[in-house]
Amino acid sequence: MKKSLLAQAGSKYQNQIHLLKLIATTPTVSRAELARMTNLTKATISKLTQELLAAGYVEERVDPAFDTTTVLGRRPVLLDIAAHAPVICGMLIKRGLCSVILADLKGNILEQSSRQFSSLTSEELVAILMELYHEVTMGMSRTILAVGISSIGPVDIVSQRILNPPFFYGITNLDLPQVISQRIGLPVFIINDANAGALAEKLYGAGKRYGNFIYLHIMNGIGTGYILDGHIYNGDFGQRGEIGQTAINSSGNW
Repeated sequence: MKKSLLAQAGSKYQNQIHLLKLIATTPTVSRAELARMTNLTKATISKLTQELLAAGYVEERVDPAFDTTTVLGRRPVLLDIAAHAPVICGMLIKRGLCSVILADLKGNILEQSSRQFSSLTSEELVAILMELYHEVTMGMSRTILAVGISSIGPVDIVSQRILNPPFFYGITNLDLPQVISQRIGLPVFIINDANAGALAEKLYGAGKRYGNFIYLHIMNGIGTGYILDGHIYNGDFGQRGEIGQTAINSSGNW
């Protein structure tokens, strides 16, 4: 498997990506457990995991908790993300702050750098993100798969564009993923910060056990991310429901 999984297509590679996600978000897992979790045959699991092993994405580990003095048979072989597997880059855009990280596929942050600002243009935003990207990737020998951007909204995930965030220095209609991708030669994707928080909770946090929940993002305003049937809900046109507040009386009196 010479190409990155992100460059592949078809059901086989979708199954590989699904297995990789399960391995990345589970402390350790066996092939038999993967078969139960995916309803794929053991033969299919064996073939797909062998290709992930050969590509350097995962590695095998013998279960250290297996007590051979009381249980007969071989120690179960578990799968985990390989120590030198490819990494991912994350970019966070907030009012007054940008951060860029490198993380492994299990969500562990390896490198991080941030910048604060009080004013900004579109060109300066791109320049800051590129500067931070080069800082965190300097000396990184592991392959970087892709970049994910979490941005204040509204964000159009269909056109992959920052639309018109309020109080964001006049920046509007910025095709940021396309600009960054052209600079670094990697796939770049963007979602709003509330959806990013919901997705992180679903993959790694308190939402792992739940197929449906609402994530509240409370900072300068109130944003929401929806997980429905185990997936981020974006609506028919990439703009899903929001909640918020409206001032009825500016003095606070009824």
